[in-house]
Formats: sequence, structure tokens, C-alpha cells
Amino acid sequence: MTKKATIDRIISWHGFGYPDKPNKPLDSKCRLRIWQQDPVIVLFSDLNEEDTGTSITNCSENLA
Repeated sequence: MTKKATIDRIISWHGFGYPDKPNKPLDSKCRLRIWQQDPVIVLFSDLNEEDTGTSITNCSENLA
């Protein structure tokens, strides 16, 4: 049986800049899920949508 995530939200952050405007952050969003158990599991994932900004796989170290 899989436990339901304690937190399951869409979050926003400033991703990498636009290629032609590197000093202007790109508004980005992803899905954040946290299972508060032992051990705690934190999962960031891209949304299955268009125009969600920087991919979380390319920016997870910045978000962390």
C-alpha cells in the first residue's frame, strides 16, 4: 500500500534567465511532494504542461 504524500503542491520559483536576457529570471513552476516518514522523501517533478519555465531537472540544485 502506498502512503499519500503529506505535502502535494505546485510551487513557483525563479529559474534560469531567458537566453537573450540572462539577468531576468524566468518564472518557473513544478510539483513538490513530501512524504514525512522515516526516511523523509522529497520529490520535485516537472508538470506535464507547456510553458512552465525552467525544467526542474535542470534547476533542482538551485531550488534546493
